[in-house]
Amino acid sequence: MAKWLTSGRRRDMCVILANEGECTRQRLKTRLSNHDEERIDPESFYAAVTALVDAGFVTERADGLADVYSLTADGERRVYEHFEWLCEELPDEPQ
Repeated sequence: MAKWLTSGRRRDMCVILANEGECTRQRLKTRLSNHDEERIDPESFYAAVTALVDAGFVTERADGLADVYSLTADGERRVYEHFEWLCEELPDEPQ
């Protein structure tokens, strides 16, 4: 499994982006906070999203004052590979 998937936060960011298509930095942080049901430290959030951009799984562009993120083709492929793996590993219904 690719190293980026070993980080739950990075993996969750990519899943959110796969679902949304693209997100502003604030929307991505809010969605992640809502999922985790806790406040996310800004430094930790920025480090995670920067690592995804640096690794080539996420793109970043400016839209006025907002930074907007979206998955690259490689990032999307890896999210769906992880999804397929989950489907193979999990039973059809909780036990």
